[in-house]
Amino acid sequence: MKLNRRLIAAVLGMALSSPFGFVGSSLAEPPVASVPKKANGQRHEGFLKDKAELLKRGPIHLVFIGDSITDGWRGAPSYDKAFAEYNPYNIGISGEHTEHVLWRLQSGEIDGISPELLVMMIGTNNLAHNPRQAPEDVADGIKTLVSTIKEKQPKAKLLLLGIFPRDEQPTGELRKKVAETNAIIAKLDDGGATVKFLDIGPKFLDDKGVLSKEIMPDSLHPNAKGQEIWAAAIKPVVDDMLKDVTKIEPKHYDAYRPPQPKDQPTVAAIKDPNRHEQFLKDKEALLKKGPIQFLAVGDSITDGWRRGESFEETFGAYNPYNIGIGGDRTQHVLWRLENGEVDGIKPKVAMLMIGTNNIGNPSNEEIVAGVTKIVTTLRAKLPETKVLLLGIFPRDEKPGTSSRTRIKAMNELLAKLDDGGKTVKFLDIGDKFLDAEGNIPKDIMPDALHPNEKGHQIWAEAIKPTLDELMK
Repeated sequence: MKLNRRLIAAVLGMALSSPFGFVGSSLAEPPVASVPKKANGQRHEGFLKDKAELLKRGPIHLVFIGDSITDGWRGAPSYDKAFAEYNPYNIGISGEHTEHVLWRLQSGEIDGISPELLVMMIGTNNLAHNPRQAPEDVADGIKTLVSTIKEKQPKAKLLLLGIFPRDEQPTGELRKKVAETNAIIAKLDDGGATVKFLDIGPKFLDDKGVLSKEIMPDSLHPNAKGQEIWAAAIKPVVDDMLKDVTKIEPKHYDAYRPPQPKDQPTVAAIKDPNRHEQFLKDKEALLKKGPIQFLAVGDSITDGWRRGESFEETFGAYNPYNIGIGGDRTQHVLWRLENGEVDGIKPKVAMLMIGTNNIGNPSNEEIVAGVTKIVTTLRAKLPETKVLLLGIFPRDEKPGTSSRTRIKAMNELLAKLDDGGKTVKFLDIGDKFLDAEGNIPKDIMPDALHPNEKGHQIWAEAIKPTLDELMK
């Protein structure tokens, strides 16, 4: 008889378990997606406070669970218009995987409330973030979450949304993996008795299956227009599932808004401890190969350039160590530098680009101060290393926007950190990504922010002469 691999793993896991966790071979370990893991303690504590404040308004009838897609919908006009009457509690966190949400649910985020409905969409980061998880493993993580929700909220119903499509074209690798995962989790639908599965992904696609930039500019996160489509697609279902609840009065809609923490570019703050721990392991693995001669520090723009022909050709000979993390601001990089990510290495060059995610801070000077503090920290931690400080890349497709203007002004301030290349060399290559009219072509930065492989090639060619000089 042919036994399922996961069943064998589960049985072995039980046999080999101890009070300290799984032991023995990796076969005995459940998929990472199903094992609770703490990722963002600060946001978790904030949600516990949000819950208490919301309960002062009345019963929480509706809970939204997810990652950055859900997180970014909180407080949007389409969100408030559709769901404010249900006193919604949104516990979406950017960058999270199923295992991170599982830890939060097991740590009290939905305790002490009695919602009639929970809406969950999670899994896209499991599929896309390194190390990428297989669709069946991600589905296992979602199944574990569903079981946890049923255990925590036995009287509530769950509206399980299919993972939204990603990749602009229908042939994209992630588009296919999303579809595979959705096909598995669709089977969790029990006719709506406790779980209803709803895949609204096609609502975001045109008749050729293309994901429009007018709806999801980065082929992942719905903008205001995309969020309106989302609201319209699930509102009838939510209303039907909550038809018997007593809605709150409209005058109370704005009684409580979860406070948004003030951006503090120069104050070190933890954001992604799991990636941080992984970088420490990456560093040790690289050192076994030889000296790390090149260090890349930044956010998602740097994080997205850790593979590919242009990266290998430009940095491969230097045993490169890339510590870019999507969504990081200056304060997050500061925390990581202060907590060991560059300890024990002596690279010849550290390439730094950071600050675009701080753009919500209205003060250019505060953002520049954050970047400056990172440069100072790098110099203190790595006194023999030269810093290649890149100007913040342009964003927004068209010239003349507030972000474009502010980035130009900040780069002019950052340029003053250049000491002729003795310890710091400033290089602004932003113009290389623009056409003659100052637009950012979609075949270079599809979302007008993150370079694709063609953009990476432009980046590589633009910095190579300076990098070669600094590497001498």
